[in-house]
Amino acid sequence: MITLMEKESRKPGRPAAPGLTDGEKRCFNALRDLSRRLNVPPTLQEIADELGITRPAAHYYLQILQSKGWVRRRHKMARTLEIVPRRERIAASAKRSA
Repeated sequence: MITLMEKESRKPGRPAAPGLTDGEKRCFNALRDLSRRLNVPPTLQEIADELGITRPAAHYYLQILQSKGWVRRRHKMARTLEIVPRRERIAASAKRSA
């Protein structure tokens, strides 16, 4: 059975997310979609509910996305998740590989 999230990620024209696992892509897409829908960054619980996973699992994926430079957040503050713009990710990646 294919979930709605998997269908969304297979749409033609959707940019690839190099360097991310399927779970990380799903978490990133949920963060992006919830942020658009709610007009505020989602809470950890909202991301977990959207993905059908536990809060610790959602936290794990967000930590990985943060370590890879895809998201950033302020420590111990609510609703501070932010998607790092693509050009910033590219610039940071270029600095790391130089």
